[in-house]
Amino acid sequence: MLRQNFMKQTANSGQPQYKEKARKYMKEYMDKGYLCGRAAMEALAGAYEIPLCQEIIHQSLAFTEGGGVGDRCAVFQASLVLIGIQYGRIHPDKGREVMRQAAVKLAEGFRKAEGSYVCRELYNGNRESCIQYAGEAADLLSEIFEEKKNERTIKTV
Repeated sequence: MLRQNFMKQTANSGQPQYKEKARKYMKEYMDKGYLCGRAAMEALAGAYEIPLCQEIIHQSLAFTEGGGVGDRCAVFQASLVLIGIQYGRIHPDKGREVMRQAAVKLAEGFRKAEGSYVCRELYNGNRESCIQYAGEAADLLSEIFEEKKNERTIKTV
């Protein structure tokens, strides 16, 4: 069900609407006091209207501040989760190349737009930068979902 809802939402993705929604939701979650990990996961999933189970929400807390060590940005990590939902293989005998290609495109796009996807290199103490990254990630995800719309793990009618 989660993947089917996601695919319906991304079938006609319009980048500007997702970018603005992601920024808006990221700001709202951060204003409520959530740190970047949960805020990013909720913001990006919210922009695409993807319901999240509690396990994914709790797991996203580990993304905060680059996993607590300044490593990969929470927005980048949350984007990878959405790529996994969309293109992750269901059976071990299925290829994973589509998901890998999507992840590489995300990494290259994030690095090109922001200079890095590493928290300690991105974060300047201003949460507004995190809100900007959520918008950039939504743009990149929209491009990926549109480009790879025929390669989804589960086909819908």
